[in-house]
Parts: sequence; structure tokens; C-alpha cells
Amino acid sequence: WLLDPVREPRSQLQLFDGGAALLVFFILQVVIAVSWKFFAKAEEVPAMVTTLAFAASGTITVALFLFLLSSRGITLGAILAPQGRQSGRLRSCLTGTVLGIALGGVGLLYLQLVTTYEWFEIPEIEIEDYAALLFLGVVAAPVVEEVLFRGILFGALARSVKVPLAVVWSSLLFAVVHPVASWPPVFLMGLAAAILYRRSGSLPAAMLLHASYNFVVIYYQ
Repeated sequence: WLLDPVREPRSQLQLFDGGAALLVFFILQVVIAVSWKFFAKAEEVPAMVTTLAFAASGTITVALFLFLLSSRGITLGAILAPQGRQSGRLRSCLTGTVLGIALGGVGLLYLQLVTTYEWFEIPEIEIEDYAALLFLGVVAAPVVEEVLFRGILFGALARSVKVPLAVVWSSLLFAVVHPVASWPPVFLMGLAAAILYRRSGSLPAAMLLHASYNFVVIYYQ
């Protein structure tokens, strides 16, 4: 518990919860991917297997930690809507969608700069991988990553440190688990999702922001 200066009450999220959830999530992905490579005797993991590994590990991790948290009195509703707001959810979701589309445009502009000036090598999307990548970016990643990074990690950080620092810290951690070439726009998207989640009290709004951002970047790339 040394990672979290706030030990009581245990009925609230702690930084340990966020760190443990992310660790389990990434370990499961590695185990599934390595297992597939071993049994398939392949050098690379195809996009479909990567998507399935992400979805499976995310589902297991989210289900496991929601169960563990519920045993301490932290319900799913407390994560989806931590401020208990009943009104304005539709507007928050609409705001998240519009903001995600706008940030997707920023991501495309950044991608154009990266390609033009050859800052990084951007891999081309193979047509057979497109459906898997679209599902990963628009469905699996927004649901799993928003629960883990915004719902649990940011929620815990906001208890331990000042909210602005929690926003930046959680967004930095969110960015660094993505490819290096995508760090700047993904960091901005993480900032926007954390701020929207904090202000609206609606995790689905952050999920829609994430999904619309990914959709724009993947579809128009």
C-alpha cells in the first residue's frame, strides 16, 4: 500500500487498484500472444490474434477487478458515474463524440506531418487486418481502456493527488502504452477523456470520445 498515501476508507478506489489492474491486463495480453506464437510456431502475431488477446485480457481484467472492488462496496455505477449525476448524460455523450471527432482530425494532421517529414515509420494497414483493427479501436479499446485508465486509475489518482496532476499523470501512462509515433495525439485524447469524465461524471461519454477519435484516425488513415 506504499503507492497510495490514502489508506482509508477501503470503500474507495486506491492507486494500488489502478496499478494492479493495468499490470494484470498487460501480463494477460503478453501471455496470450506468446502462447499463440508458441503453439502456432509463428514469428509474428496477426492483427486478429492481437485483437482477440486484447479483448480477452481486457474482459477478464475488468470482470475480475469489478468483482474485487464490489466486495469492498465499490459498485460499477460508482465507476461509470462517480458523481452520481442523473441529468445531462446525453449531452455529455454528444460532447464526447464531437470532441473525439475533432481530436481525430488533429490526429490525422499529426499523422500527415509524421509522414511528410518522416519522423517515424508508420506501418500500412493490410486490408485483411482492417476489420480487426476497426473493432479493436472502436469497440474493445474504448470500453476496456476507459474502465482501466479513467474509471479505476484516474479515479484513484484523483483521491491521492490534485485533480490536474491526476489528469496529466493518467494521460501520460495512457499514452506510453501506445506506439511511440502516436504519443502526442493519444496524450491529448487522454487529457480530454479524463477532463470530460471528471466534469460530466460519465464514463460512457469518455468511451464515446475514445471511440470516435479512433474511428476517425483508422477510417481516414
